[in-house]
Amino acid sequence: MKILKTYKYQLRPSESVAQKFNETVGVCRMIYNLCLEYRKMLYRDYGQNRPTKRSKRTGRSLRLDKIGTHQVRQNIIHRMLQTYDNFFKRGARFPKFAKRSFYNS
Repeated sequence: MKILKTYKYQLRPSESVAQKFNETVGVCRMIYNLCLEYRKMLYRDYGQNRPTKRSKRTGRSLRLDKIGTHQVRQNIIHRMLQTYDNFFKRGARFPKFAKRSFYNS
């Protein structure tokens, strides 16, 4: 039997670093909401769900390439597309817009 040890850390950043964290989380929320709004608009206007493979360029079509780092943007877009596709494929709940407390680490 394997025993798995975990450690829990709590950050105590300075005010300037905490402000930077909050700005980053706000940008993540904005990207998520923009992508979801874009997908809803596409579905409303064209009446079909575009496959995920063709819509990987969502970030570029929304001009998000200057916001945040590439990996963060890519991860957020992937998460949003996954929840959107789960709605159509598996009958999951429709994705909601992210609120202030959505990204709470």
